[in-house]
Amino acid sequence: MEGMKAQSPHYTWKRLPDIQTSDKNTAIIFSTSGDSLGNAEYLAYIQTPTHVVFISAVTKTPSDQATLKPAFDSLVRSFSWITDKVEITK
Repeated sequence: MEGMKAQSPHYTWKRLPDIQTSDKNTAIIFSTSGDSLGNAEYLAYIQTPTHVVFISAVTKTPSDQATLKPAFDSLVRSFSWITDKVEITK
């Protein structure tokens, strides 16, 4: 994050309230804005039994960020860890 701050002095990183996923995991939510490209972003960090999952939603303008939040929250709430193993049979 320090590198981002050096490149984009107006970059902000804010912790938002956690969201519970459909499988009862806790998603830690962050909001960012002010990067050098003018993007705004929501990030979810979800610790599963065997992996860490990141969900990101980005807008090109900070003014659009608020309209993205309901869809992002819905996506995060719908998350459910299924497996870390996939078998393909022929």
